[in-house]
Amino acid sequence: MLRLCRCRRSEVRQHRPGWSVARLSFFVALGLWALMSCSSGENPAEQSFASREEGEITVEETRMKVGGGIVVQTRAVGPVDATNVLITIHGGPGLSLEAMRGFELLAGPDRRVVSYDQRGAGRSTMADDLDYSLEGHVADLEAVRKALGVESVQLVGQSWGGAIASAYAATHPDRVSALVLVGAVPLDRAEYLAGQDRFQARVAELQQLEIIAAQIPQIEHGSCVAAFHAVLPAYLDDPTSNLEVPLESCTAETTIATYEAFITDETVSEYGDNLAAFASPALLLAGENDVYGRGWLTRQQELFVNAPTDLVLISNAGHLVIAEQPDATLSAITRFLADQARS
Repeated sequence: MLRLCRCRRSEVRQHRPGWSVARLSFFVALGLWALMSCSSGENPAEQSFASREEGEITVEETRMKVGGGIVVQTRAVGPVDATNVLITIHGGPGLSLEAMRGFELLAGPDRRVVSYDQRGAGRSTMADDLDYSLEGHVADLEAVRKALGVESVQLVGQSWGGAIASAYAATHPDRVSALVLVGAVPLDRAEYLAGQDRFQARVAELQQLEIIAAQIPQIEHGSCVAAFHAVLPAYLDDPTSNLEVPLESCTAETTIATYEAFITDETVSEYGDNLAAFASPALLLAGENDVYGRGWLTRQQELFVNAPTDLVLISNAGHLVIAEQPDATLSAITRFLADQARS
């Protein structure tokens, strides 16, 4: 069947079975860049924001009920009355909203940036039925949007968060005015697993070179932070660099359960097919040398059959583009969002 797509390609900008600790670490994939300090205090009041100043930026945090007995932790940066609301969706799964701090620099007088801990991650709780499905994640994101009191949002999905952002756009196409996917997991289980195989091969190669230790640290106290740091070089364009990537939280149980839910979910392909209903602008951004390969990016392009899409590859970057090349990454997103505002 012939499918027509209006696509604008930007030039490349130069700026299985059985679980193991190693396999767990292969899935924990996202960029981290802690540029601002954060208070970990909780506000128990549902949808009641505690406001404070961090430098010249207003930061508001809350805990809100999103349904199914789940309470999620949110963080908002920028004015409450901003024209645009941009929601960032962290990767992992099993990581936390702190992973998206680098994207808070997109906040400004006309844009409020909101992040949240996904169900079962960070300071958010888990549903009683232990539902880690894409459907559940989409429902949480929709509840956050409603609580913010806006008709439509801009989305930034990083790695695993990109799958949630894409599924949300497929389910609620009229609620997303602009979509940014950064090294995103595609709504295609086969291509997702192919990317995991590429990552595993890279880890094995770096272990032979003794850049990554032969023994991946064990999960301790339910945390996969040590495992992530052990395989960090595989994510990077330059595995020998001394890049430090702060990671505050990694919930192993959530990582494993969400992975298993995704690879066994028969509706993943349906979400991918339903992306045909999404017609707002999309930016597909990735590191030029992303360890997961160009297959993820190519599949994303194929799924956006009716959305005008921009493709940006960040040079000298692997999977963690916001950590490796923060200026180039933020500049590309800023240009894209500015173009949408002018159109």
